[in-house]
Amino acid sequence: WCQVSIDSLKAFSANAKNDSLKADTYNQISVLYLSNNLDSSLLYAKKAFDISSKRNAFLLKANASLNMGEAYFKKNQYVLSLQYLNDALRLFKSAESVFGEAKTLFNISRVYQNIYK
Repeated sequence: WCQVSIDSLKAFSANAKNDSLKADTYNQISVLYLSNNLDSSLLYAKKAFDISSKRNAFLLKANASLNMGEAYFKKNQYVLSLQYLNDALRLFKSAESVFGEAKTLFNISRVYQNIYK
């Protein structure tokens, strides 16, 4: 079912007229790829990050950073993971998203647990 969802989201993003909608769709694709294709997850998160950077869309950019942080965590690249997660935390704070901050802090704690175990 996951590939069907990814294919549907890719088709939707190709026709999206709004950059914010396209970035949000790329973030959703990135999340779906986190379970089975980390390189694709990073690719779509980077696309979302680039689009949202042009628009100063803090929440979309924060979610893209969070996705990249999670993907690098799963690749055991903890330094890169922390860079993106700390960027996400800063962006979520700017956007005043308490839920985003909490989710990001949880992921930061997971990185440190793996570094110091």
